[in-house]
Amino acid sequence: MNQCYRLGIDIGSTTVKVAVIDDNNKILFADYERHYANIQETLASLLKKCKGELGELSLRPNITGSGGLTLSGYLHIPFVQEVVAVATALQDYAPRTDVAIELGGEDAKIIYFTGGIDQRMNGICAGGTGSFIDQMASLLQTDAAGLNEYAKNYKALYPIAARCGVFAKTDIQPLINEGATKEDLSASDDSVIAAYFKAHTDVAVKKGDVFVVTTTVGNSTYEKSAYFYDGKAWVAMTGNVDADKVILRDNITLAGGYTQVGNLTKSQNGTSIFSTKGKSVMDALTEIFSKRLQPTITAQPSIGTFTLTGAGAVEAGTKVAAAAYSAASLNAGSYQYGPATGVTATNWKVERITNAATTQVATASAASLTAGSDNNSGAGFIIGDAGGDNAVSSLKYRVTATHGAGVTAKDNLGAASSPVVAIAAGTKTKDTGAYTPFRNTFYGTSTGKPALDSAAIRALGKTGKAYAAGTLTLNVPAGTQRVAIACIATAKGVTKVINETAMNADVTSTFTKSTVSVEGANGYAAKDYNVWVFEPAVAYGNAAVLKVTLG
Repeated sequence: MNQCYRLGIDIGSTTVKVAVIDDNNKILFADYERHYANIQETLASLLKKCKGELGELSLRPNITGSGGLTLSGYLHIPFVQEVVAVATALQDYAPRTDVAIELGGEDAKIIYFTGGIDQRMNGICAGGTGSFIDQMASLLQTDAAGLNEYAKNYKALYPIAARCGVFAKTDIQPLINEGATKEDLSASDDSVIAAYFKAHTDVAVKKGDVFVVTTTVGNSTYEKSAYFYDGKAWVAMTGNVDADKVILRDNITLAGGYTQVGNLTKSQNGTSIFSTKGKSVMDALTEIFSKRLQPTITAQPSIGTFTLTGAGAVEAGTKVAAAAYSAASLNAGSYQYGPATGVTATNWKVERITNAATTQVATASAASLTAGSDNNSGAGFIIGDAGGDNAVSSLKYRVTATHGAGVTAKDNLGAASSPVVAIAAGTKTKDTGAYTPFRNTFYGTSTGKPALDSAAIRALGKTGKAYAAGTLTLNVPAGTQRVAIACIATAKGVTKVINETAMNADVTSTFTKSTVSVEGANGYAAKDYNVWVFEPAVAYGNAAVLKVTLG
């Protein structure tokens, strides 16, 4: 009783279906019965039967079907529209389905999955649905499988309406009363043609021959269906069924006090010719009510994220043992009305780009690029501004993806674009960020007065970024014997020093400027720095705060 199972109820126009499944989608019980409009009693009977087989269960119900909405409200059970239920189930159980057709008791549904779900259904009519076969079987006191067995042993054939359950029943009932056998009534339009030529072996069939089957109700003719022989089989002629097969013989004159109907226009009280001659009814209606729009390419293929680990400004002399770049993939692009473009990458190329040269470092024949690294043949890199072995002032990477052409885009009505719109084959590139060098600005204090050289300067604090005009705060502890600020010689450097703890006194003049050669990181090539130094006659007795302005 701890487990809760799923109960599905489908109440259609003719039958009630019940299924119980577990969380692994295993069917524990499934059955159906004709309800003859006694829906509640039929459902209760099926549930009682289920309980008899499975015992007491905790159930989580959902209901669907044309007859289920009212009952769902009465029982407070969630309702799912039947076409939605079918589409959802197929996406789970058969995800590669392109088109699904469901024949119900009074309607037929078709569901298109490719390019987005499109659901359509006919009006309420037994023609072409499961009710057609069901009704015929009921009249003959059998089921669908029984009809098949009867048809195997027919001896005579009778014309029976094949597109409407009402007419078919009207045809069959008198034949039953006249003594026609169940075997003969289970066979039927193409069977009539076959039987005729079986009985008339002297008639030679050739391509282009026409055969007309007359279907009657009582003694009155109500329909003549024409077929032509295409050299292999008898095929229904245009005009028999379906709006896309009924051909209009003339153009239609648009007249009256209006200016527009759908996509067609005319003057207010004038006339206009709608060119329908030779078009099907479906084509004419589509032209009136559906304006065909050609698509655009809404997004070209592009490379997604492609990065270089640690890229950015680093102190001159920084060593990179191996530059690591990320994986990359190709975005396929998109069309306004679909379908998926189908664009995929076929080849990849990775290049190292420095201030000195562009060098290919990796290739791959695949839909995507895996992450990789570049150690410069084991030598690594120095990010520097003064040259030297393996030193580069800029280091980044570029990836290039080669891709094929996309499929043809569709217009808003689902037809192939005209003129053809499609993503062309080509290449796409993307660069990472770059390693670039900078010279630090150093500042700080000391309790002694060591030689003013590169080591002493680098022992000070540092900004960790390239020189920039602005202000910095220098905290001077008690006991300080030296205050120093060092800026790369190409910069303007210190323009003012204010002692905020001495009534904001300007102490700029107490600092003396000298030039010191200062190395970069890891002993990298030295550059001239201007160094501003203040050495009080007596060490600071109290802490102070200096505000230093850099020009």
